[in-house]
Amino acid sequence: MTIMVFHPVVGGTEISAKALAASLVRRGHRVEVVTLRQPALPAHEVLDGVSVHRALWGIGRGAVFVLSYVLSLGWFLLRRAGRYDLLHVHYAYLDAVTASLLQPLLRVKTIVRFGGGGRSGDLGRLRRLGLDRLFLPLIRRLDRFVVVSRQMRDELLEAG
Repeated sequence: MTIMVFHPVVGGTEISAKALAASLVRRGHRVEVVTLRQPALPAHEVLDGVSVHRALWGIGRGAVFVLSYVLSLGWFLLRRAGRYDLLHVHYAYLDAVTASLLQPLLRVKTIVRFGGGGRSGDLGRLRRLGLDRLFLPLIRRLDRFVVVSRQMRDELLEAG
């Protein structure tokens, strides 16, 4: 799984990601989560059987943050290519675009879990930033999409 922030940072998607990862481990799957580095937290730890790698860099703000985050995530995924059967990215944003760009090299099925609907959701954020026309064609190439509400499903269908 990839997610920009993870436990102990909490929000709806972070809580959901942690619960899903722990549930998959209880069912016998090996789960690894990669997320941004947090200075006060270990670079690697195991939580509820889930291997958490705080290995991603997000330097500064704006375009510098985007570039550093995408490059660090891409590098992490490429170094581990072939070691995983499925890639689950949280948020249809930088993680999903990175996975889409690398899909020919990773050759792994990718699931995108959309985080929220409306103006503050994933599609709303892409539209506000003017990135929807660039990002949506890339994200559409991924294999599966998970939404947690009818509103989000409707937004995705409307976006094609």
